[in-house]
Amino acid sequence: MRALVTGAAGFIGSTLVDRLLADGHAVVGLDNFASGRASNLEHLADNPAHVFVEADIVTADLEAILDEHRPEVVFHLAAQIDVRRSVADPQFDASVNVIGTVRLAEAARRAGCARSCTRPRAARSTASRRGTRRPRRCRPIRLRRMPPERWPARST
Repeated sequence: MRALVTGAAGFIGSTLVDRLLADGHAVVGLDNFASGRASNLEHLADNPAHVFVEADIVTADLEAILDEHRPEVVFHLAAQIDVRRSVADPQFDASVNVIGTVRLAEAARRAGCARSCTRPRAARSTASRRGTRRPRRCRPIRLRRMPPERWPARST
Protein backbone atom coordinates (compact mmCIF):
# COMPACT_ATOMS: atom_id res chain seq x y z
CA MET A 1 0.00 0.00 0.00
CA ARG A 2 1.18 3.55 -0.71
CA ALA A 3 0.13 6.08 1.94
CA LEU A 4 0.31 9.86 2.14
CA VAL A 5 0.80 11.22 5.67
CA THR A 6 0.24 14.94 6.19
CA GLY A 7 1.89 16.36 9.28
CA ALA A 8 4.60 13.73 8.82
CA ALA A 9 7.26 15.70 10.72
CA GLY A 10 5.15 15.99 13.86
CA PHE A 11 5.39 13.54 16.74
CA ILE A 12 2.30 11.51 15.85
CA GLY A 13 2.84 11.82 12.10
CA SER A 14 6.44 10.64 12.26
CA THR A 15 5.45 7.75 14.51
CA LEU A 16 2.78 6.72 12.00
CA VAL A 17 5.30 7.01 9.13
CA ASP A 18 7.71 4.74 11.03
CA ARG A 19 4.95 2.20 11.69
CA LEU A 20 3.76 2.14 8.08
CA LEU A 21 7.31 1.68 6.81
CA ALA A 22 7.95 -1.08 9.37
CA ASP A 23 4.83 -2.84 8.08
CA GLY A 24 6.24 -2.75 4.55
CA HIS A 25 4.22 0.11 3.08
CA ALA A 26 5.48 2.92 0.85
CA VAL A 27 4.99 6.34 2.45
CA VAL A 28 4.87 9.88 1.12
CA GLY A 29 5.35 12.29 4.01
CA LEU A 30 4.08 15.86 3.65
CA ASP A 31 4.80 18.69 6.09
CA ASN A 32 5.59 22.41 6.07
CA PHE A 33 7.58 22.32 9.34
CA ALA A 34 5.32 24.92 10.98
CA SER A 35 5.26 22.77 14.12
CA GLY A 36 6.92 19.54 12.98
CA ARG A 37 10.63 18.89 13.18
CA ALA A 38 12.96 17.69 10.44
CA SER A 39 14.81 15.67 13.09
CA ASN A 40 11.75 13.39 13.36
CA LEU A 41 12.36 12.24 9.77
CA GLU A 42 16.17 12.39 9.41
CA HIS A 43 16.57 8.65 9.98
CA LEU A 44 14.43 8.00 6.86
CA ALA A 45 16.69 9.85 4.40
CA ASP A 46 18.08 6.63 2.89
CA ASN A 47 14.84 4.64 2.98
CA PRO A 48 13.69 4.00 -0.61
CA ALA A 49 10.10 3.40 0.54
CA HIS A 50 9.86 6.94 1.93
CA VAL A 51 9.48 10.16 -0.05
CA PHE A 52 9.21 13.54 1.66
CA VAL A 53 7.41 16.55 0.19
CA GLU A 54 7.77 19.91 1.91
CA ALA A 55 4.45 21.63 1.28
CA ASP A 56 1.63 23.49 2.99
CA ILE A 57 -1.88 21.99 2.70
CA VAL A 58 -3.36 25.49 2.34
CA THR A 59 -1.22 26.72 -0.57
CA ALA A 60 0.33 23.68 -2.27
CA ASP A 61 -0.92 22.11 -5.48
CA LEU A 62 -2.28 19.06 -3.67
CA GLU A 63 -3.79 17.56 -6.81
CA ALA A 64 -0.37 17.54 -8.50
CA ILE A 65 1.22 15.94 -5.42
CA LEU A 66 -1.46 13.24 -5.29
CA ASP A 67 -1.30 12.68 -9.06
CA GLU A 68 2.47 12.26 -8.88
CA HIS A 69 2.59 9.86 -5.92
CA ARG A 70 -0.80 8.09 -6.29
CA PRO A 71 -1.44 7.15 -2.63
CA GLU A 72 -4.10 4.57 -1.88
CA VAL A 73 -4.79 6.07 1.54
CA VAL A 74 -4.33 9.52 3.08
CA PHE A 75 -3.66 9.97 6.80
CA HIS A 76 -4.38 13.63 7.51
CA LEU A 77 -2.56 14.74 10.65
CA ALA A 78 -1.49 18.24 9.57
CA ALA A 79 -3.01 20.95 11.74
CA GLN A 80 -2.41 24.31 13.33
CA ILE A 81 -2.10 23.24 16.97
CA ASP A 82 -0.72 26.31 18.74
CA VAL A 83 -3.51 27.49 21.07
CA ARG A 84 -1.98 30.95 21.51
CA ARG A 85 -1.92 31.42 17.73
CA SER A 86 -5.50 30.14 17.50
CA VAL A 87 -6.66 32.78 19.99
CA ALA A 88 -4.60 35.57 18.42
CA ASP A 89 -5.46 34.73 14.81
CA PRO A 90 -8.55 32.50 14.51
CA GLN A 91 -8.78 33.10 10.76
CA PHE A 92 -5.35 31.56 10.25
CA ASP A 93 -6.40 28.65 12.45
CA ALA A 94 -9.53 28.11 10.33
CA SER A 95 -7.53 28.47 7.13
CA VAL A 96 -5.20 25.63 8.07
CA ASN A 97 -7.57 23.36 9.96
CA VAL A 98 -10.72 23.80 7.87
CA ILE A 99 -9.73 25.03 4.43
CA GLY A 100 -6.59 22.87 4.32
CA THR A 101 -8.59 19.79 5.27
CA VAL A 102 -11.28 20.48 2.66
CA ARG A 103 -8.63 21.09 -0.03
CA LEU A 104 -6.92 17.80 0.85
CA ALA A 105 -10.20 15.85 0.87
CA GLU A 106 -11.20 17.29 -2.51
CA ALA A 107 -7.77 16.58 -4.02
CA ALA A 108 -7.88 13.00 -2.68
CA ARG A 109 -11.37 12.50 -4.12
CA ARG A 110 -10.34 13.85 -7.52
CA ALA A 111 -7.20 11.70 -7.55
CA GLY A 112 -9.29 8.60 -6.86
CA CYS A 113 -7.77 7.95 -3.46
CA ALA A 114 -9.77 5.12 -1.92
CA ARG A 115 -9.54 6.06 1.74
CA SER A 116 -8.80 8.98 4.03
CA CYS A 117 -8.22 9.12 7.77
CA THR A 118 -8.11 12.25 9.87
CA ARG A 119 -7.23 10.51 13.10
CA PRO A 120 -5.94 6.94 13.12
CA ARG A 121 -7.05 5.00 16.17
CA ALA A 122 -3.46 4.51 17.30
CA ALA A 123 -3.12 8.29 17.63
CA ARG A 124 -5.95 8.67 20.14
CA SER A 125 -4.94 9.46 23.69
CA THR A 126 -6.74 6.36 25.00
CA ALA A 127 -4.57 4.03 22.92
CA SER A 128 -1.84 4.11 25.56
CA ARG A 129 -4.21 2.52 28.09
CA ARG A 130 -4.86 -0.43 25.81
CA GLY A 131 -1.30 -1.00 24.71
CA THR A 132 -0.03 -0.98 21.16
CA ARG A 133 -2.76 -1.70 18.63
CA ARG A 134 -2.94 -1.52 14.89
CA PRO A 135 -5.08 1.33 13.53
CA ARG A 136 -8.56 0.34 12.36
CA ARG A 137 -9.28 0.45 8.68
CA CYS A 138 -10.20 3.90 7.49
CA ARG A 139 -13.63 4.74 6.22
CA PRO A 140 -14.12 5.62 2.56
CA ILE A 141 -14.33 9.30 1.70
CA ARG A 142 -17.95 10.41 1.71
CA LEU A 143 -18.75 13.99 0.95
CA ARG A 144 -22.30 14.75 1.99
CA ARG A 145 -24.16 17.97 1.65
CA MET A 146 -25.41 19.42 4.90
CA PRO A 147 -28.94 20.79 4.52
CA PRO A 148 -29.23 24.55 5.21
CA GLU A 149 -31.44 23.98 8.25
CA ARG A 150 -28.45 22.34 9.99
CA TRP A 151 -26.08 25.24 9.26
CA PRO A 152 -24.85 27.09 12.37
CA ALA A 153 -26.65 30.35 13.09
CA ARG A 154 -24.72 33.50 12.21
CA SER A 155 -24.08 36.03 14.93
CA THR A 156 -23.72 39.67 13.96
